[in-house]
Amino acid sequence: MPWQDAAPHAEILETRAVTLWRYSTGHTRVVVAPIAAARMRLAEAAFYAHQARSVARDESVSLDDLVAHLRRVGYESHDMVEMPGQFTVRGGIIDIFPAEAERPVRLELFGDSVESLREFDPNTQRSVRPIEHVTFPPLLEKPASVFGLVDEHSADAENISRGHSLLDLHENTVVILDEPEAIAEASRKFLESAEESFRVAGNSGGVGVSSYLITGDWDALLSSRARLELERLAVSREEFETRTMQTQAPTRYHGNIPAFMAEASGRIAAGENVLLAAGNLGELERFVDLCHEYEVPYRLGDIEKNPTSARLAEDSSAGSVPAVVLCRAPFTDGVVFPDSHLTIYGTGDLFETLPTGTTARRRPKTASFFSDFSELKAGDYIVHVDHGIGQFEGLHQIENGGARGEFMRLRYADDARLYVPLERLDLVQSYRAVEGAKPNLDKLGGTTWTARTFNDAAWTAGIRFLRGWALRLTSQPRLGSRVARTPRKGPDGSPVSELQLTRNRLNSDFAARG
Repeated sequence: MPWQDAAPHAEILETRAVTLWRYSTGHTRVVVAPIAAARMRLAEAAFYAHQARSVARDESVSLDDLVAHLRRVGYESHDMVEMPGQFTVRGGIIDIFPAEAERPVRLELFGDSVESLREFDPNTQRSVRPIEHVTFPPLLEKPASVFGLVDEHSADAENISRGHSLLDLHENTVVILDEPEAIAEASRKFLESAEESFRVAGNSGGVGVSSYLITGDWDALLSSRARLELERLAVSREEFETRTMQTQAPTRYHGNIPAFMAEASGRIAAGENVLLAAGNLGELERFVDLCHEYEVPYRLGDIEKNPTSARLAEDSSAGSVPAVVLCRAPFTDGVVFPDSHLTIYGTGDLFETLPTGTTARRRPKTASFFSDFSELKAGDYIVHVDHGIGQFEGLHQIENGGARGEFMRLRYADDARLYVPLERLDLVQSYRAVEGAKPNLDKLGGTTWTARTFNDAAWTAGIRFLRGWALRLTSQPRLGSRVARTPRKGPDGSPVSELQLTRNRLNSDFAARG
């Protein structure tokens, strides 16, 4: 509740913010909301529309303004991006993981111009594909004030006019009430609970409940909108005409694509409408390939315009003949409407699906490097596990065999260069030394780094050897035991312990090896 100290979960805040932005801008046309959320008073649609920021290639962008906007709408700065809602800035390179996106994006600025814009894999840091534009949806419904900066469209909560509702964010809204009587009962209980929690919080009166639409306001708002009421059981009412809609569950094919295509073709031939829902563009492309493979005509439904959807629409094989309609919709399970001759299939009807749930992302092996890389600049020293100490000269894109990759360029002795792919950053770490100290660069293919590596390994082996001897000596019989030890003597004839003799031999050996 607005008057309670407890803050909503971050995922709830993100879901609300993204939904309000998408619905107010027309990106989403259907919103399913519980009665408690539907009755909340909201700001006007223009307020939520300004919460997202879009960036296109070759566009002029102020780095400071972009970072300030990201912070205001809930994005957090990290050493490297791994999860949605994170961003990092390294000079003129900005990595951002947009909310609800499958991959993060990397912006490269030349001055204030977006020179490069592409998606990349957060695990390997390797570029996946270039893109022309990207949108960063908000993660907060109410933007935060960052370092005293307040956007003209994102004032503090006290200055936001909340005289609107969810039904006002889109023109010509149609309200569908699932079980109206149950909704009315849930609404009554919610308002009673809200008033009680407001009173317990130390307030009196109903001022706090003004954050929600009171019963009379809600009823008036509903009466002004076109609405459809759904009930599980038909209940006769004198003022309404009752209609019953029969539904069935579609056949589940468990990966038997030929059987599904035969069923879909039969339904189309019989004059029925068949709709196949894909959860994302990847699934949509897969369905297109299957339709081509089995020679089933298809056409695209009303989906968001982008280069991929435009290409798929051009490849449509339907023309004016009846065809399967492919669309993007989060339907795992479909439904059949026999009276309407309509069948909707979801991905779960075609393929075996795992239970939905979020899996924790494993921290990439490059994460430890990027904690230092965030502050790395040209001229800094680094250490390669195989080639030793080099000097960082920046990131460069190299094309090889038609594929472009991103590499670190390192300078070594004799002005030699080494290019390290970003997916192998586990081989590199920053060089740490006393402030102001400048190490000598190693020579590529030389023996200096190999010798130092050998000595380090020898010292490590020596330490383990000495520990073993210490354990062995301490486990031998002590004075007074039945087994006596003969003392060893050094060069000067004085008694020397076995442990000291071993240490002396190791020191002599290491000194000889340099």
